[in-house]
Order: sequence, then structure tokens, then C-alpha cells
Amino acid sequence: MNRLKKRKIKFLGSGILLIAVLLGGQEVWAKIYSVQIGAFQKYQNAQRQFKQFEKSVPSNLSDYLRIEKKGHEYVLKVGKLDEPEKALNLLSALKEHSPDAFVWKGDWVPKNILEMRENPVGFAADHPKEEKVLHPEGKKNEPPPKAEQPLIINQALLTGTIREISSFPPEQLGMPSGKNIYRLIIRVESSKALKGGPDFIKEREGELLTVFSEINPPIFRPGLKIKGVVEYRGNRFSRYYWIHKPQAVNP
Repeated sequence: MNRLKKRKIKFLGSGILLIAVLLGGQEVWAKIYSVQIGAFQKYQNAQRQFKQFEKSVPSNLSDYLRIEKKGHEYVLKVGKLDEPEKALNLLSALKEHSPDAFVWKGDWVPKNILEMRENPVGFAADHPKEEKVLHPEGKKNEPPPKAEQPLIINQALLTGTIREISSFPPEQLGMPSGKNIYRLIIRVESSKALKGGPDFIKEREGELLTVFSEINPPIFRPGLKIKGVVEYRGNRFSRYYWIHKPQAVNP
């Protein structure tokens, strides 16, 4: 009986190895962490954002920058990391460049990658963990606390259709722990500036926008058209789009 089991295991392992060889030796189902920068319905828009990201972001922050095909969408991601902490550090470093980015965990599937840039010196290698230096007396030299950055708030009225909704702990956004945060991917149909500020999502009309919410009302369902106040909040903890006062829009 034991010999039979060993033969089955050996046969299964050989089958997996054969598949890997046929696919060029690439990892087929490897769980990795990345930072998702955006999702687009048109490949040309994803390519344009890809090139813009290459030009504006330092090379050590753009390792494994790629476009992946996901259903009918083209998703822009960066990083191929094995630990969530590394992904959170990368997310924090990218906040100024991509305010609606978030950490993504999933399978590495080479066949879904349409375009990719690899940087031989990645983010983890360029960003070693900070070491604490001791005083002669043996006390730790703590780094000086960073000054709290002022909270930047802009608001706009958004109307769009929900494509996806998911939830996860706030730590995944690099925020203090607490209740789960809800992430919505919305196809923007129209927008309007509020409080005399700029309409900062006007250029996203017709595209997909990632917004976050601290609540999950019944109207948050894929396929439902909603409107709500989208707020851009930015400080050292959060630089994302948040939606408030959501309402269903009658067809």
C-alpha cells in the first residue's frame, strides 16, 4: 500500500514538473504580493499608464511593473514580493504616485501577463530594514519622529457602476488596525466638483476607479449604479479615494 502511494506521489510530481517545463520553466501558481495601480477597460489606456509610470517613478519602485489580463479588464501592477510587509512598504513608497493603489495577493500566472518590465535591483534590495544604533551608554538611538503632514481633502460627486467589491483589514492599506475596509472598483460615468475645489476624477470618466469605504450598505452590489461624494484624503496614513453618502441611482 505504501509503495502504491509513493508511486502516485512520484507520478504527480513528474506531471507538475512536465507542465512547468512545457511552460518554459515559469512559476504557474505561486502566491505573491503586489501593488495594484489601476484597472482599465482598454488595453491602450493601460499601456499609456504603464509608460507614464515608467517615466515618473524611480526604477527601484517599478520592479515587475506589468499589465495583466483579468476577465475583460487590463490591470496594472508592480512588484513580485513574498511577504506582505514588503508589499506594504512598497505601497507606502508609491502613495504619492498612485493614491488609489492597494496591496494585492494572488497567483502568479505568466500567461496572463501581456507586458512587463523587470528591474534587476528591486525594491526590497534598495530598502533595507532600518537599524537602531546604540549610544555609548547602551541606550537605543530612536529615529526622530516625523512631523505629522497636514490632511489634504478634496471632494467630487461621482456617478458610476460598481464592478467589484471586497473587504480586508485596514492594515493592508498601511492604516491603524480596526474594522474592515471595503474596496469598490467603480466604472466612472460622470463627476462634478464640490466645495469650489478641482474635479480630480474628471479625467477618470469612462475608466475604472478604486474607492474605499468604512461602511458596507446594501446598495454596494456589483452591477448597481450609485452616486456618492468621493473624497481624496492624504496624510502619512492614508492617500486614497473614499466614498461617502452613497445612494442608488434609478435606471
